[in-house]
Amino acid sequence: MTEITRGLTPAEDLLVLAVKTGRTSDENARIVALHGRAGDAAVWQCAEQNRVLPLVGHALRELLPAPLAARWDGVHAAAAAKTQAFVGELDEVAEAFDAAGLRFAAIEGGGIAAAGMCCPGCFASSDIDVLVALRDMPEADKIVRQFGFVRDLRENRFSDDPTQPDFADRGLWVYRKDLAGGLRFWLNLLWSPVVRRWCPPPGEMVAGDLLARSVRVTARNTRLRVPSTEDFLISCCVHTASHSYVRDIGLRLQLDVARVLWHGKPDWATVVRRARERGLGGTVFPALAIPRDLWGVDVPPGVLDELVPSADRRRAMLRPLVRAGLFQNGRSKFGRVSYVWFESTLFDGGRIAALWRVLFPPREWMRSGYKIRGGVRLAYCYVRRLVGLTLRRAA
Repeated sequence: MTEITRGLTPAEDLLVLAVKTGRTSDENARIVALHGRAGDAAVWQCAEQNRVLPLVGHALRELLPAPLAARWDGVHAAAAAKTQAFVGELDEVAEAFDAAGLRFAAIEGGGIAAAGMCCPGCFASSDIDVLVALRDMPEADKIVRQFGFVRDLRENRFSDDPTQPDFADRGLWVYRKDLAGGLRFWLNLLWSPVVRRWCPPPGEMVAGDLLARSVRVTARNTRLRVPSTEDFLISCCVHTASHSYVRDIGLRLQLDVARVLWHGKPDWATVVRRARERGLGGTVFPALAIPRDLWGVDVPPGVLDELVPSADRRRAMLRPLVRAGLFQNGRSKFGRVSYVWFESTLFDGGRIAALWRVLFPPREWMRSGYKIRGGVRLAYCYVRRLVGLTLRRAA
């Protein structure tokens, strides 16, 4: 349907199969054959570029002969040790949050790993996101500091720049804790389910609703909570959209969506209803269509049609993603104009209204994000934002 797998190199084809949960014997045989065609060095480089080394290592450590399997096993074992250390820290924080009566839930890929929805060695990130009710943030801040976390900036990213006018109100606080063995754990406390700096989301997920419907993790003895299956799925889809589906860690984000579906069976009527109620039908559609094509994830065709009834619009949404490609190869995914045009396809309210919203977001969104009141300051921030959008989204 999406043609996202068209024209893959042997190494890229291998990555798609290797990260899949529940591979068949035929798929394992194909991985070995693809590895022979691509060569170990090319597969390693491709996995490194797409930041899925330990995930690919899980498969290759089992399928390759011992000399080749050794370093793949090593990178997977290191990721497993890191994840177990992070989850141990998170469990302690969760117990304290629960004792204090805070409303919280681990979300996105970190929530998936912490909930036991994937092998510990198949979590490649160094951070975990926890959604916290806005009113509970001061108490949450106090608790995590008691556990040795400190506020910090991560990787000098633009979104972490405290000189930016929306820094204090951008939806999350970032904490760091240095652990034994040289590990560095980044804990993000969010009061907004998905943080988008540049373009306002087509619709908003309401943190209070997600927290009210959250459930306890039952895979082990913990007080940690995660969103319900339906909310988890939608939030992972929206997070994937915030990375334009195929930028940066696109493959890992598509895998997050697949893992939620491999782990649980959502009520699809509820998924469609909640997505459309929040104006997120167009946003969720590509995030479900792509993993369905990559791994045969069970997404009923009728669900995709309900999310985006227009076949022309579905094609308009998927065409630029196919052109951009799923894998990272050093080239830009979108140009300055094509990115804005693509973003406009995600809105459920029509192309003209969508373009206007992308270029000139609602005043409420601007005032909240940039902490402004006066009209002159608002106009300045609109101009500043457009310049930033033009310069920074050619990626």
